[in-house]
Amino acid sequence: MCLRTSIIVFLLIMAIPIYSQSNPNEEKHQRFLFHQKKAKESNLNLEHNGLQALKNAQTPYEFSYSYYILGVNKFRQGEYANAVNLLESAEHIGNQTDSTRLKRDYTLTLLLAYRRAGLIMQSNEALDREKKLIDQSNDPYKEAETHYILSKINDIDEKYCQSAIQKEKYLNLIPPQVRKKDIDFIFAVYAQLAFAQLKCRKTEEAKKTISKADQLISQIPSKNPTLSEILELSKALVLVEENQKEQALKLFNKAYQTS
Repeated sequence: MCLRTSIIVFLLIMAIPIYSQSNPNEEKHQRFLFHQKKAKESNLNLEHNGLQALKNAQTPYEFSYSYYILGVNKFRQGEYANAVNLLESAEHIGNQTDSTRLKRDYTLTLLLAYRRAGLIMQSNEALDREKKLIDQSNDPYKEAETHYILSKINDIDEKYCQSAIQKEKYLNLIPPQVRKKDIDFIFAVYAQLAFAQLKCRKTEEAKKTISKADQLISQIPSKNPTLSEILELSKALVLVEENQKEQALKLFNKAYQTS
């Protein structure tokens, strides 16, 4: 009889989140959406928005997304072990959802966090999962996406020549209409490509890439300080190669101030 009572209590406890999901509180849902939107729009205050999103989460999707925000925050702060824990929580809960976009978001960040943490085998396994998710998605530029992900892995592994090749393949596969729509992201890829080319000792190619990035700057309403810093560093490294050390120093200082 005691065992039967325990089972009933357990089932009632398990039923509580199911009931709350089928009868969500609209006010809490709107608060979750507000903080989700804030996190998407800016990397500032990610921890605050993640915690507030988690506080108001009611469904597996909302809980998973909240942990994803918090994981991204820890990743950006360089706390890779903590990022892995949070992103694994996002993945565990997110597997209960049917959102391929969400699954791709946390899986991609998780594979990079694993790699930064030195967990290469887990990173490779997450990469396999990400590739399967890309195939399941409606993204018309699946091949391009894969090249970009591989370039990020090569950046972490300090295989800059391979990174540059993968970034070039990505850019070659993205059609003009997408380039015009996502100018800020294309600028980001050019900035990172120039840096990878310089690390690979391809100075002339890097100069051409820097020129392309410069052409896009005026079209971007708000510049990402990190990406602007990378571009200024790339310009400084070119000047070092050309033995223009005074000009290089000015750009290194500018990059530092931007950061």
